[in-house]
Amino acid sequence: MLVFEAMNSDWEQLVHLESDVAVLVDGVSYTRGVLVSYDGGQSIHRIICRTKEGTLWVWNAWQYRGAQGELRLESCENFAGMLVEELTNGYRYCCNEGRDDDDYDDLVFRIERTGIVEPPAGRARSWEMC
Repeated sequence: MLVFEAMNSDWEQLVHLESDVAVLVDGVSYTRGVLVSYDGGQSIHRIICRTKEGTLWVWNAWQYRGAQGELRLESCENFAGMLVEELTNGYRYCCNEGRDDDDYDDLVFRIERTGIVEPPAGRARSWEMC
């Protein structure tokens, strides 16, 4: 389960989820990766990670209008960073976008594990995180 806890930015905040096989968000399958946008109206998303390597990569991203009015999507740039807190059943991520303020409150979310679904032998494992 992906749970958005807070957002403190005038830029659109997103979570990038990626695996070596597929990521499902709210029942929709994405090959390898997906960007999930913060939406105050829907703070909880059911996610499933399908993977052979056993890894779900997670990082923050943001979107804003540039000087010429163009829409820009960025991640891992300038002052970006994440503080990660281990929880009993997952992790909390406190994120800083690309601006020079090290308060790590631009986006706060958590990912919680709720169970493991094992497929038939030889196929990718799935972690259900709803």
